[in-house]
Amino acid sequence: MDFMEATFTKDDPQEHRLLPNKCTAQHWQLRSLLAPSPTCPHTVFYISDRSLRIQSVSPLKPQNIEIAQFSFKPRCLSVAHGYACVGGPQRGQFAIVRLSPAETGSTTANGVRTLELSGTITNSVTIFKDAQTSHVKALICNNDTTIRIRNLSLGTPECTIRLGIAMNHAVASLDGRYVVAVGDSRDVFLFERFKGSSSHPGVGDMKLKAAINIVTDASFSTAFAPCSRVFAVAAQNPAAVHIFSIVEAPKPADDGNNESQVSSPITCLPTPSASPTFIVYEPESRSRSWPSPTLSDLDLELDSSPSPPQLVTSPFAKVAMIPMTRSFPHGSPRHLAFAPAPLDLLLVTESTNKVHLICTRTWRDSQILSIPGTPPPPSPPPLPSHPSSSAAASRRDHGDWDGPPTSLWARRSRGESKEICGAGWGAGGSCCWVATEGSVWCWRVDRDARRCFGVWKMR
Repeated sequence: MDFMEATFTKDDPQEHRLLPNKCTAQHWQLRSLLAPSPTCPHTVFYISDRSLRIQSVSPLKPQNIEIAQFSFKPRCLSVAHGYACVGGPQRGQFAIVRLSPAETGSTTANGVRTLELSGTITNSVTIFKDAQTSHVKALICNNDTTIRIRNLSLGTPECTIRLGIAMNHAVASLDGRYVVAVGDSRDVFLFERFKGSSSHPGVGDMKLKAAINIVTDASFSTAFAPCSRVFAVAAQNPAAVHIFSIVEAPKPADDGNNESQVSSPITCLPTPSASPTFIVYEPESRSRSWPSPTLSDLDLELDSSPSPPQLVTSPFAKVAMIPMTRSFPHGSPRHLAFAPAPLDLLLVTESTNKVHLICTRTWRDSQILSIPGTPPPPSPPPLPSHPSSSAAASRRDHGDWDGPPTSLWARRSRGESKEICGAGWGAGGSCCWVATEGSVWCWRVDRDARRCFGVWKMR
């Protein structure tokens, strides 16, 4: 696919120094440490060492204040729907911060709750609102092979999903119907949520729709478009972003039978690359009524009457593959974010120096933003058709290791590399924010141009 250079921003970026506290990236693969305020276009949240800070870049009242302190150094951050959540490096640390507006017009923390969910690193946390109940929930991915769903509105756990591999990221669609997840394998897991569909109480009404070996390496970020039917996956080696579209089953004809009007979820035989891989649901409510079963007990329970294999068409199709400007590890995509409708843009950050703005209408037009003071973007490297041995090595080396490859440290010490700690869209898509260690950069988006026709006049 040939890519065209485009311009979606208005002017040069504005730099805002993170003083006196810098944004600290503790893990070379986890770079979601910045979260723009969903309501205020001049405010961003970020992680600095053990604290959650808020930076206001308003020309009237710039400020940098701490709103929460943690007992650990967070590895990930998510802010949405009145909550801020972070994940820690050990014992599945997970902290919930309830946000409330202050009288000064800023934001304060209305209580901090810290939990320990497992024995390994929490790789990502994403917050979403359940469309059926309007409850705010969190998807928590951990190296212990789990995705946990926790109800933040009620303060209760909902379920645990085990997928047999370290899970790196999961995100829910805006309509709440789908959840896509990735981990330390070449698989993309797609879940569909059905009300009352689960055979186990409290499982969160999620069924696996597909688990297909479709990308080329471990992935560390996912994102859903505002339409909730298109999603992106960031694969680190070869460094590329893969775009997929969900293919929904046609609804049955209306023959007067109520049962026939409810379509069954599309399922397919999982073909994961990891071995062994298993999918186990652990409803949290079971531990209150019955003794907590072991993992092997649950495996035997689910495997006692296995369903026959089904050969069906993949429920999602590949739309595009977007290469990065450099190869692994410098060019590996680390964070994805779709702009609010109707801007139709996808934000992609590389590990260092470069940020992509991609038009989701054509998937061919893109703008590459360079952090000021870094080298200009080179031509994208070629993408091999098959995963290389280095790709497998990168998956094996992930684990709980926080140190980046030696070459990254060398480039940083020579002043050639600026690590990107996080990025996101300002309120309403007015701008895109990108955080490096000592600064946050703001590119203003030409929203008027994105809402106009592609020609200068109507005919």
